[in-house]
Amino acid sequence: MNRALLIGTIGCLVGILGYVSYGVLVRLHDEPPVLSGQNLSGRPAAKSTCAQAVVTRVPSGMEQSERKLVPFSSTQLGVNTVFSDPSSKAEPSSRSRTIEVVSGGYVDELTESYDDLRPVETVSVIGQPVSLLAGSLLNSTVNVVIWRQSGVAPPCDVHAVLGTNVSKQQFKAVVKSVRVDRSGASSTRSANLADRNLR
Repeated sequence: MNRALLIGTIGCLVGILGYVSYGVLVRLHDEPPVLSGQNLSGRPAAKSTCAQAVVTRVPSGMEQSERKLVPFSSTQLGVNTVFSDPSSKAEPSSRSRTIEVVSGGYVDELTESYDDLRPVETVSVIGQPVSLLAGSLLNSTVNVVIWRQSGVAPPCDVHAVLGTNVSKQQFKAVVKSVRVDRSGASSTRSANLADRNLR
């Protein structure tokens, strides 16, 4: 009799443990999987945007045609802005004028497309003496200035202005008008904008 009671008790315990284990497994199955690099806090990682170099004066007839955020890591973004002739957006040619303003990056990547860049004179960018480089690419003339912002960690320390088919006089006026906007660093708004632009 005692043996029968013991067997019955063990059977009940096995049933209860099986039911509890099954419930835990069901809950685990319903939860989404954790992905590699996923933030477990439930909040998205904050994105920081490099301080942006801003051109306040572009040659007559040119307008902003593109602005994009460039990811250097999952949390660090650079900014590239392009100005061009309105007609060149539809039909770009070897004589189309463009000015690209780069905020954040690496010097080698900015210059690798141009084989014949050479310093031609020294200009001032935000009070800092910088070499103006001249060269060509696919029958287009190119002017470039690259400078580093002191006290800023790479890659956000690098800024550049690249002008294609813009006269040297016009390019120097563009460079003279450059300012650095430090207000656009990390914010929810810039993070949301970054997410939209990186999709």
